Amino acid sequence: MKDALEHTIRLQPRHADAHIALGAFHAEVIDKVGTLIGGMTYGAKTETGLRMFQEALKIHPRSPIALIEYANGLVMLEGEKRMGEATRLYEQAAALQPLDAMERLDVSWRAPNWKPDLTGARVRRLQAQAQPAGTIRPWNPRTSSRR
Repeated sequence: MKDALEHTIRLQPRHADAHIALGAFHAEVIDKVGTLIGGMTYGAKTETGLRMFQEALKIHPRSPIALIEYANGLVMLEGEKRMGEATRLYEQAAALQPLDAMERLDVSWRAPNWKPDLTGARVRRLQAQAQPAGTIRPWNPRTSSRR
């Protein structure tokens, strides 16, 4: 996965999602196995992970997902000492207008006083709110009259 993301960034240096994913890779590996084993076995580095998140935010500064993932990465890579900055990033993400259903879900999960309610009805309602009017919705066997 790391090699594929690095290759994507070489081909498309302004691919914000690839930067986010690569930053998350470094953060997750280090969080799970530690800096030494993560670096030796997987090539994961704290500095690289943080740099990938920062690059993604340079490319797409108003991305709630980039802000949320950067906040997650700060906590995974540097722990409690960066919790204040991570909280500010979560608050900043919650204040942004989501551009699609995925961003809307991410923001709603991290917003202050959120309560996880991911029933099918809520997910469909959030997707409908984020979907532009006049677009074709995918067929759903539970809500469709076609059987």
